[in-house]
Amino acid sequence: MNMDINGNELTINGTTVMMRKKQMALFNHLRLCSPRVIETEELKKRMGIMSTHTLVQHVSQLRQALSVFGMICIVTHARVGYALKIVKE
Repeated sequence: MNMDINGNELTINGTTVMMRKKQMALFNHLRLCSPRVIETEELKKRMGIMSTHTLVQHVSQLRQALSVFGMICIVTHARVGYALKIVKE
């Protein structure tokens, strides 16, 4: 897999997706910590988000942006947090 990050653009295997600043920050944090599960409270603190509801919205938007690639997904660990899963092709 060939991944390139340039500002708010994520390019994987020639396909490019534009993301919002918070989405890219969330993606980068999950990517750097992958495959470790990041606790919800840690993500909220890291992202400067006050409510769990807002974090869930950002995760949902990020999932939608990443759906183009098919090989990357965000796994929810109930009552714990999130992890980024990259399927090698």
